Amino acid sequence: MAPTRLRRGMAMAGAGLSATACDLARFGELMRREGEWSGRQLIPASVLHDVQRGGDPTKFNYTTLPGYRSQWWVTQDELGTFLGRGMHGQVLYVAPKAGGGALSVAPGSGELR
Repeated sequence: MAPTRLRRGMAMAGAGLSATACDLARFGELMRREGEWSGRQLIPASVLHDVQRGGDPTKFNYTTLPGYRSQWWVTQDELGTFLGRGMHGQVLYVAPKAGGGALSVAPGSGELR
């Protein structure tokens, strides 16, 4: 697969994951389960805990989603929610304490309201 190109022909490195909706949903479930899948630890749980902590809120001034860490937006809500957001409005919503998540792949502006 060819990389996504910007207008000037340069490869875009900040986005461009190509996956099916089913693959993204499975990835969200892997994240919700702290990296464990079918009895195997595929991602160290410590990595997921680091994501869920989010960044330093004193250095991050974005009111809609108060944290960002390792390519994930972190809500700091009671469900431990964190989100992966695509450049065309896709959202992978992971809520570990709710026992689930959601995926939206509909094209949109990318704005989360």
